[in-house]
Amino acid sequence: MAEVPLPELQRHRALRAIVVDKADVADAALYSVTSCAGAGRPPRRRWFTDRAIALAHAAERADEHGFALIDLSSEAE
Repeated sequence: MAEVPLPELQRHRALRAIVVDKADVADAALYSVTSCAGAGRPPRRRWFTDRAIALAHAAERADEHGFALIDLSSEAE
């Protein structure tokens, strides 16, 4: 079984936001949605195969927590 490296999980200590980004994992284009809740709380990341679904999830999380939504995935396309 081959080991699949994941992109590094960015830790933005003061950032309170939901970040959407694109990454290649095991030769597959995936979209990650990372919740950065601020200092003292670890970021959480979920993976999606479809950009629209990732954006919908990110928008829901941003609305739920009142966080900013940052879309870095459009730069990668």
